Amino acid sequence: MKIKKVTKLEKKEGIFCVTVPKSNTIVLESGVVSRNCINFGLIYGKKAWSLATELGITEEEAQEFIDRYFATFSRLAEWIEENKRKVTRDEKAVSQFGRERKFPGINQLSKVRKKSFDQGKRFNKYLREAGNFFVQSAAADFTLNSVILLLEYFKERNLKSLVLGTVYDSIMIDIYPGEEEEVINSSKMIMENIDKLLGLDWVTVPLVADAELGPNWGNLGRVVSSDEDYKFEKGDKVFDLRTNIMAKFNDETEDYELC
Repeated sequence: MKIKKVTKLEKKEGIFCVTVPKSNTIVLESGVVSRNCINFGLIYGKKAWSLATELGITEEEAQEFIDRYFATFSRLAEWIEENKRKVTRDEKAVSQFGRERKFPGINQLSKVRKKSFDQGKRFNKYLREAGNFFVQSAAADFTLNSVILLLEYFKERNLKSLVLGTVYDSIMIDIYPGEEEEVINSSKMIMENIDKLLGLDWVTVPLVADAELGPNWGNLGRVVSSDEDYKFEKGDKVFDLRTNIMAKFNDETEDYELC
């Protein structure tokens, strides 16, 4: 593995699209940016020794990397520490959607963690699980709410395609032949705008959904689409998913009907 510095950021801004600070981007020898081990790892509490092992660098270099990362995303560091304080004080984590996960005894552990290796290990484990909960719980609720709106949409449009279930933050759909275009575009439209459809003003970053299509789960290929793909012809009418879906679920008009 080789480490090199690059100065160009990806097109979309945001913590999950920008892998690391501008002048300190990690690129694997294959040329693929290691997103998950950086973004998710640091958010969930990854330390310098662990990052050093994964990237094949010294612990000092890893710590310098982490310091630069959080110096660039300073509000992220504040958010993580704020969540740790709340979880330790209240002995529970509460997501933006109101879900709760309890951590009984973490307050007491915080007081004795430096006196006992096992207690300290347990305390840090709780904090990592809490950090994971805040992110993954929101992703799950975005996904489940998208499923609900998709089911409503499929019913409204009399589509024969079926929502089979979810896999983490993905939605698995059995598409009826001939419905590929509408199902893919409506799914992306709803998932990428679920915050607006639910009226969630606390979401301040763009939500991006990718689509994959194939004859079975083991043979999927990524579907490349653009904003123009939200419009397509249906018979003698032009069907605009963005206008129709946003109007339907936001109740912008009482007598609005899908074409």
